[in-house]
Amino acid sequence: MATNLFLPVFDSAIGIHELLLQTHLFFINVVGANSVLAYFMTGLRTDASAFFIFLAVMIILSFSGVSIGYILGTLFDDRHLGAQLTNIFAIPFMLFSGFYKNRGDYASWIAWFEYLSPFKYGF
Repeated sequence: MATNLFLPVFDSAIGIHELLLQTHLFFINVVGANSVLAYFMTGLRTDASAFFIFLAVMIILSFSGVSIGYILGTLFDDRHLGAQLTNIFAIPFMLFSGFYKNRGDYASWIAWFEYLSPFKYGF
């Protein structure tokens, strides 16, 4: 039985194609629908530099969320199982981001986990 040596290249090409195809929709969603509306509706500073810093942080957070989704999507063969088990990975990221509890309140043996959370850097 011969093995197909080009299959990993083909799989990575599909992954790159999906990423490039979804990038423009991603930017329209993040920039247009979420960031611009949320920034001005919450009454943040109307300074241009503050807005573009906010926009850059939102884009970086969105890319990290999409990449975590891709990583978790490749871990599970069944999409329903992957959707259910994604919460196991997402909830600790939210808990250790500093939004729910102060960083100094965590025990020293688990405090290192806050640096793995992408939400911490956006908060």
